[in-house]
Amino acid sequence: MAVALSSCVYIWSASSSQVTKLHDYAEDDDLVASVGWSRLGGNYLATGTHTGIVHLWDTETQKLIRTFEGHQGRVGALSWSNSHILSSGSKDKTILNRDLREKN
Repeated sequence: MAVALSSCVYIWSASSSQVTKLHDYAEDDDLVASVGWSRLGGNYLATGTHTGIVHLWDTETQKLIRTFEGHQGRVGALSWSNSHILSSGSKDKTILNRDLREKN
């Protein structure tokens, strides 16, 4: 399970009952607005921020995989339509669809 509280993203493991801080967006002067697990086996998490940035994380290694820009406002909704397509909805009234198979 992933939880966003203010500037931090936390991961809770059901198998170990441990809570791990994945990232603190205070370092980036930002706040977390949304989280969404992928269908790629449960290890990938997308996070959306108040400044319009979307990050893709590998929660197993706790590494940032990709950064997506394009929104001009808070990203309040994240949805995976399949294992490769991530959609993000923003306060700027746009929805962006990203195919993770494409290069940056």
